[in-house]
Amino acid sequence: MNAFTEAYTQLNKAQKEAVDALDGPVMVVAGPGTGKTQVLALRIANILQKTDITASGILCLTFTRSGVSAMERRLESYVGTLARNVKITTFHGFAIELIEKHFHLLDFVSTPKLLDDTEAVVLVDELLQNGEWEYLRPRTDPAKYFHDLRGLISILKRERMSPEQFLLEVEGDIKKLETDPENISSRGPSKGQLKKEVEKKIESLNRTREVVAFYTQYESLKQEHIPRLLLSPYCRCVRKLILLLILLIWIWNIHVVGEREDKTLTKLKLLFVSFINQQG
Repeated sequence: MNAFTEAYTQLNKAQKEAVDALDGPVMVVAGPGTGKTQVLALRIANILQKTDITASGILCLTFTRSGVSAMERRLESYVGTLARNVKITTFHGFAIELIEKHFHLLDFVSTPKLLDDTEAVVLVDELLQNGEWEYLRPRTDPAKYFHDLRGLISILKRERMSPEQFLLEVEGDIKKLETDPENISSRGPSKGQLKKEVEKKIESLNRTREVVAFYTQYESLKQEHIPRLLLSPYCRCVRKLILLLILLIWIWNIHVVGEREDKTLTKLKLLFVSFINQQG
């Protein structure tokens, strides 16, 4: 029994229906950890095995790089090296690729260039050296803070939260800790003061608040280093192409997976409505 057959036999009836649908759009709505990625990978494998569609004729898009890696591993276990010919990437990655390939159709005089990691680290170092920071140390390792910064950006994007909104959340948590009577020591030398463990939590939140402030300044500095005439149209093109891709999901023969608690499906619906509003 090969890997595909073994995985297929473990599916429930609804999952098998999704995998067996070789034509037409399919939407799978299920909770986290219920096998959505597996169903999608098995359907792609099934299409490759039972139709004349080539691997290079399949496009698989996800919102995260981790999703891309998971899909690549899963699909290769089912169809072997053939999986490497399937286009598996993120929405942003695919939109950027389209712009770079067809930039002349978008009125760019040359291929647009994003800020690479080396240039970004230089900006981070500039901020570390010139800013007044209480918690961001050591300043001799800007690369460390760049990777931490990228992690924060990923979290904010995933939660669809702006730095300002995140900062309000952090400040709200600090205020709750400071005003909660349960957090006041009732005995010993620290009687009437905040408990030591609460002070540590507040310090950690203050550190997070400084990171958010650092991120905000980083974005401003980045805008100064990249010509606005290039950056603004480029970012707008990426956003519009992503919205267009979302719209096509509802039209083409595409398999969509998402969790019951909105996640992917809510993103699809909101972006679809946003696209319609922008074009209207």
